Amino acid sequence: MKKNGFCKNLCLLFSLFMMLILAGCGKVDLLSNLPEEEANEIVSLMQQQHISVVKKPGLELTWTIVLKNSDEFFKAEKILKTNGYPKVQYNTIGQVFQKSGLVSSPLEEKARFMYALSESVALTLNKIPGVLTSRVHIVLPENDPYSDADTEASAAIFLTYKTGSSLDESVREIKYLVANSVQGLDYDRVSIALFPIAAEENTPSDDNFDTSVSVLGLRMASDAATKFLTIVIVLGVLLLCSMGAAAFFFFESRKNKKANAAAKAASNSPIVVQNETQNVSDLDEEPEEATPEETTPEETTQEEK
Repeated sequence: MKKNGFCKNLCLLFSLFMMLILAGCGKVDLLSNLPEEEANEIVSLMQQQHISVVKKPGLELTWTIVLKNSDEFFKAEKILKTNGYPKVQYNTIGQVFQKSGLVSSPLEEKARFMYALSESVALTLNKIPGVLTSRVHIVLPENDPYSDADTEASAAIFLTYKTGSSLDESVREIKYLVANSVQGLDYDRVSIALFPIAAEENTPSDDNFDTSVSVLGLRMASDAATKFLTIVIVLGVLLLCSMGAAAFFFFESRKNKKANAAAKAASNSPIVVQNETQNVSDLDEEPEEATPEETTPEETTQEEK
C-alpha cells in the first residue's frame, strides 16, 4: 500500500510540472477579423521582428493572426500599436445604406449619406504612403428653401503619419483632394491636422528588448530562458524523486528479506529443540542402565568379615 501511494504521488507531481511547462508554450490569437491584405502586412512585420505567427482563415473572408508563443504577446502588441495596427475598418457606402426598414426619414438618410461620404474620403486618404490612421468629418448645409441662413459645407481631417514620410509637404494636395470629393465644398473650408509618430516608437529596435541572455553558460533568447530553466528544474526534481524512490524500494526490500529470514528461522526452531531434548534424554538414560547396584554399609561389613 505504501509503495502504491508513493508511486501515485510521484506521477501526480510529474503531471503538475508538465502542465506548468506546457502552460507557457500555448498559442494565442493576436488579431482576428482582418482583411487579407492587412493580415499579410502583419505577418511580414512580425517576421521582421523575429516573432513567430501564423495566418489562418476566419469567418466571412477574414483572417486571424495566431501567435505561436504566448510569452511574446506583450512585445507583439507593442509593435502592432506603434505601427498603427489593427487599422480602422471603414464602412463602404453600400454597407451604410443597407435599409433595415421599409421607410427611412429624411434626417436618417442625410446622416447615412454624410457618414458614408466621410468614410469613403477617409479610406482614400489612408492609401497615401506614410499615413497610419485617417478620420474625416464632413458637415453639409441644410437644403431648406424657406430658411434665410446661409451655411456652407465644411470638412475636418485628422491624420497620423510616420516621421520621415514628408506628409506635411502634401497638405495642399490633400485639401484639394477632399474639396473636390465633396460637392459644394470650398478649399478654404477644409481643415487638416497632422500628428507625426516618432521613428523610435514606430520601429522598435532590438535594444528595447532582451533578445538574448546567458543561462548556465548558454546564450539563448529571453523568452526561451524561462522555459529552459523550468525544464532543468523539473528534470532535477524528477531525478531526486527517482533516487529517493530507488533508495526507498532498496531499503524496503532489505527489510522484507530480513523479516522473511527471521520468520523462517522461527518456524524451524521448535523442531530442532525437540530433537536436541530427545538426544539429551537418551544420553541421560544410558548411564543409569550401566551403573552397578548400590550396596548398603551393612552388606559391606559382612563381606569384609
